[in-house]
Amino acid sequence: MAPRPGTHLLRVVLRMGSTLLDAERGLPRPDAAAAHPGLEGAGTSGFRFVVQLGPGPHRLAVKVEDDQERWHLLAAPEIH
Repeated sequence: MAPRPGTHLLRVVLRMGSTLLDAERGLPRPDAAAAHPGLEGAGTSGFRFVVQLGPGPHRLAVKVEDDQERWHLLAAPEIH
């Protein structure tokens, strides 16, 4: 379950098997700013991962850690 809007996030990570990759954070999100005009940080809530994957299927997980040190799964795509 995703954290509620306004929750302070400590980390955003991509898990690939046993590897954890921290996201680049603070990217512009004008859509989030428009949807949550009174929410501090909404306009810079974007993140991204840059990773080079080899051939074959890859099972990934995007997780966030909140300020209560709880982890939330945002997405778990399988890339072919």
